[in-house]
Amino acid sequence: MSSENRINLVNMNSSDAQDTTGYYLWIDSRKFCQNQWKSVLNWIGEDEITIYLWIPVFLTSVPYWICNLPLLAMDMTGKPSFLYQYKIQEGQHKISWSQLKIIFPVVLLNQLITIIPLYGFYLICLWKGSISYQPGLPTLFCAIMEFSSFVAVEEILFYYVHRFLHVPEVYKRIHKMHHQWKAPCSMSTFYCHPVEHIISTVIPGLIGPIIFGSHILVAYIWFTVSVLNAVNAHSGYHLPVFQSSEAHDYHHLKFNEMFGVLGILDRLHNTDTKFRLSIQCKRNQTFFSFTPIRKLIPDFDCKKPKTEKQE
Repeated sequence: MSSENRINLVNMNSSDAQDTTGYYLWIDSRKFCQNQWKSVLNWIGEDEITIYLWIPVFLTSVPYWICNLPLLAMDMTGKPSFLYQYKIQEGQHKISWSQLKIIFPVVLLNQLITIIPLYGFYLICLWKGSISYQPGLPTLFCAIMEFSSFVAVEEILFYYVHRFLHVPEVYKRIHKMHHQWKAPCSMSTFYCHPVEHIISTVIPGLIGPIIFGSHILVAYIWFTVSVLNAVNAHSGYHLPVFQSSEAHDYHHLKFNEMFGVLGILDRLHNTDTKFRLSIQCKRNQTFFSFTPIRKLIPDFDCKKPKTEKQE
């Protein structure tokens, strides 16, 4: 055998070994996750009300406070001051004690009310029987496809429900409460009418796992990500690495554009025409620099859209 063929054979064997190593690493990691989930099931005794109700209640409330408390401390104290360079609406950062006294009871009430649709989720899981909690976990590909489907379902439901909430009579009675915050803060995520909280915040996130009959562990991850994404969208900050919150911040500022989560249906229905002309649209991207997006993409003179009449 020539030296060239020996080198090629070694390279092939090395490549096969790497492929095999990757395969077994994936198999081992999946087995590890299954074993951990099996331990959780043994610990809770496979109690279905815990699996389908109380764990989702935990995942839709505790992450909210874990993310909110540091942001709330920043917005109330003004410290650390260097983080205010990432504020989307400059000068809009202080939250007073009087405002906090108004926000807190509403947020706590809405989190308590969340138990109602989650109890409905629990009943549907028992009745439909398609949302498994067994130790066997779905493949990574299957989980990613389901997760993508959840995003699409939420985009459709949230967009049209949100448009409905902006119908003048509905807005005046329900949605106007949430729009008291023209410069949103993270705590304002759940500051809304209880009816809005159920039909706009909670239900769009529950429908996807029900439709696709996902494993409950995939649903858990989805519930957590949905809450964190909502908090980020209302945070008022555009931080490095994090998904941009410029679009929803613009919605609070201008009122009648950017009703969706992804912006796909806004583009389809032309509810993003003024946004696309704005500096906020140019900044609506994830960036990976400690330099604030406001400095990376500075203000410039451009044709400014007319100011919308606020309700």
